[in-house]
Amino acid sequence: METKYIEYKLENDIFYVGFGKNTKKSMTVLDETTLKELNDIVNDIKEHQSGKKGVVIHSLSDNCFLAGADISLIDSLTEESEAAAGAEMGQKLYNMIEDLSIPTIACVHGPCLGGGLELSMS
Repeated sequence: METKYIEYKLENDIFYVGFGKNTKKSMTVLDETTLKELNDIVNDIKEHQSGKKGVVIHSLSDNCFLAGADISLIDSLTEESEAAAGAEMGQKLYNMIEDLSIPTIACVHGPCLGGGLELSMS
């Protein structure tokens, strides 16, 4: 699976999901593209989890796990309903991670805020 902002690989029957691929920002954030990629990755893991050992979620950045939603994404919202729909999409995604039948580990180092914290708890 080709991704732009998330490194995704399977090694030794463990899925690795690394945030911060190709980022130019000082902190790793969740933007619209990253959330869509994560959704596709979680669906792929769900489909192929049988016989696998687990999922490791991590950051490719040395100084930040996930600083939450990208401010420009929040800034682009013009209606309350857009914010509610975005939050609902995030909750569905985190519920899908929580519902995986294999162990999921978040390797948190550095800031872990907002959606990053919710991801690590799922």
